[in-house]
This record gives sequence, structure tokens and C-alpha cells, in this order.
Amino acid sequence: MKRILTIALAAVVGAGTVSLSADGDHEREYEERYEYETFRAYKADREPPRGYWEKEEEHEEREYRERRNERVLRKRSTAPVTEKRAQRRLYEAECGACHFAYQPGLLPARSWNRMMTTLSDHFGTDASLDTAQERRIARYLVANAADRGPTDGEIGEFARRIDRESTPLRISETPYFLKEHRKISAKLIAQKEVKSLANCNACHRDAAEGRYSERNIVIPNYGPWDD
Repeated sequence: MKRILTIALAAVVGAGTVSLSADGDHEREYEERYEYETFRAYKADREPPRGYWEKEEEHEEREYRERRNERVLRKRSTAPVTEKRAQRRLYEAECGACHFAYQPGLLPARSWNRMMTTLSDHFGTDASLDTAQERRIARYLVANAADRGPTDGEIGEFARRIDRESTPLRISETPYFLKEHRKISAKLIAQKEVKSLANCNACHRDAAEGRYSERNIVIPNYGPWDD
């Protein structure tokens, strides 16, 4: 098996499937693709229970897309870097002071537009800001919304599942969110460490970085989640 694996990997690398660059992102992408091709070569040499490899391959591919999406998001710039960074910090400081600062890619631009124009009644709370702050935050959210950026990874699934005719305001009520949380019991959600499905970082350890992989889910008083 080792010989088969070595030959398969040599073919992948020798064929130039992935090129190693001095650039950090390219190097990481090379390593990720190398790991993925290792997985595929290993797959060819085993016969596990029916359906096992299909599920594993889907999971590995999704993980690869998530990491690739993170790199695209880092490179993407809809505004000068300094201004975009300032807008993000303002958003995290103002909105994150009351709740988790959700990534803009979790909702389409039309949802953020509506939300930012109704802050005086923000889910029953007056979250009004001064005009300048409101405009800067709105620009950041709209420019990086689900329908304005890459559609790979977990965050990309939100964009693909939201009907173009709908304008959701609660992320926890979007189709993909509901699908992914349908098996979580009410008891686990209601506990004081979580309180609400809207409290993403209570269970998703990398939520602040925009990563929602199942591998990084740890539910309080339950442990790692394996759907």
C-alpha cells in the first residue's frame, strides 16, 4: 500500500497539479491539496463499508473549500485596506458590544441595508448610531455581504440557500442555518452557557474568524458535535 501511495503522490506532484510558491497562501494551498490527494490515493487502496469514503471525501472537499474561501476573503478588497479595516473595527466595536459580530457574508446586501435603516427598532432594542458611524458600518456590511463575495465554504452555503426574493433579518432563521442546527436539542440551546442559537461563539470555537466547520464545534456540557 505504501508503494501505491508513494507513486500516486509522486504523480500528483510531478504532474504539476499544485505549484509551490514563495507566497504564503500558495504554500498553504499546496500543503492542503497535497493532504487531499494523499487522502484520495489512500482511498484507492481500501474497501471500507459502503458509503464511508463518499462521506469522507465530501467532508475533506468541504474543508478544502473553506480554507480556500478564507484566503479569497483575505485577498478580496472592495475598499482601500486601511478604510476597510477601520470599518470592520467600528462594526465589531459597536455591534459586537451587544452580541456576536456576525460575518457580513451570512446575509445578503438587501438584508443588511434594511437592518441598518431600522436600528431604532433593532429586534425590540434601540440600537441607533450617529449618522457617520451608521454609514460606515453599512458600507462594510453591504460590500462584504453574501451576494457580494465568494461562495465557497460554510459561509458560502448561506448565500446559496437564501431565496433571492426573501430578505431575512435573523441569521438563525435562514435555510442553511436551520438545516445545520435542526438536531440540536432545546435543552442544549437553553442552557446558560449558550442561551440562544444566535450566540455562535458559544459552540463554534472559530466563529470569530468566520470558520464554522463541524470539527471545531464543542457544545457546553455536551462536548464535540458529530453530526
